[in-house]
Amino acid sequence: MKKFMANQVKEFENVFGQGNVNAQMLIREVKSADQLNDFESLIDIQAGNKFEKTKDGKTIGGDAQMGGKFLRLNSESIDEKGNFIDKKTLIHEIGHTGGLYHTFEPKKEGKLANGKPAPGAMQSFYNSSNSPYVEANFMNYTSNAVDAGTLGPSVNAVRFFNNTVGKATQGQVQTIVTNLYNGNLNYNNIPKKK
Repeated sequence: MKKFMANQVKEFENVFGQGNVNAQMLIREVKSADQLNDFESLIDIQAGNKFEKTKDGKTIGGDAQMGGKFLRLNSESIDEKGNFIDKKTLIHEIGHTGGLYHTFEPKKEGKLANGKPAPGAMQSFYNSSNSPYVEANFMNYTSNAVDAGTLGPSVNAVRFFNNTVGKATQGQVQTIVTNLYNGNLNYNNIPKKK
C-alpha cells in the first residue's frame, strides 16, 4: 500500500504539477470510510469480481458520477510494485471527480454529482501533431490511443500507452478550476455505515 500511494502521488504530480495552477495529492490509508474527515475523498480498492471484465476503476455516484468524492479501483489491476497495469487509472478517475470527460467525448453535456450541468466545451482535445505523448492524455483510454494509430496497433503500442500518462491540457485544468470556483466539486457521495 505504501508503494501504491507513493506511485500515485508521483503520477498525479506529473499530470498536474506544471503551469499556473499548483495541485498536490495527499493520500493516507484508512480502514473505514468513517475515519474520513469532511474534506477528504475515498479511494476504495476492491476485488476484481466487483468490476466489469475490462474495468480498472470507476467513479461512484449514480447517474451523475463527476464531481463527487468516491471512487473504486480494481485490486487486480495493481501489480506487486504498487503500479497500475495502465498507469492512467487513478489519475483518470480523479479527473472525473474534477468534472472531466474522456478526451473522445468533449462535447458531451451531462450532470455533476451535485445535479448541476457538467459542460465539456473547454475540454476540447486536439492532437494536431499526431504525437503519441498527446494521445496518452490521462483522460483517454489506452484502447482509443492505440486505435488512433500514432504508433500502430501492436503489443508495443499497448505497452507505451499503459506506461505513459499524458499531462493535463489547459482546458482540462481550467475546467477543474472553474468547477471548484463554482462549488461543483467535492460532493459528498461517500457511504457511511448504517
